[in-house]
Amino acid sequence: MSHKGTWTELQAAPRDFAHGFLGGLFGPVLALAAAVGLTYAATRKLPAVKEVARSDGIRHRALSLAPPLEARASWARTAGDLRSVMLELRAQMQHRG
Repeated sequence: MSHKGTWTELQAAPRDFAHGFLGGLFGPVLALAAAVGLTYAATRKLPAVKEVARSDGIRHRALSLAPPLEARASWARTAGDLRSVMLELRAQMQHRG
C-alpha cells in the first residue's frame, strides 16, 4: 500500500500557505515603499495629493511631487477628509439598519 503524501509534505502545507499569505500581504506594501524611497533619493521630493483645476474649470485631486513637509501635510489633510467620509457612511448605514 503506497501513500501519496509524506508526513513532511503534510507539515509543509501550512508553512507554504503562510509564506504565500505574508508575501501577498506585505509584497505590495514593500514595493510601494521602495518606489517612494527611490523617488525621494532621486528628487528629494515625496508624492503629495494636490488639488488641480482642468482647463474646463473642474477641480479634482492628483498625485504630484512636493517637498517633504508639504507632502506630509497633504496626506494628513487627505486622511482627515477620508475619515469624515467614512464617518458619514457609517452614520448612514446605522440609520438604515
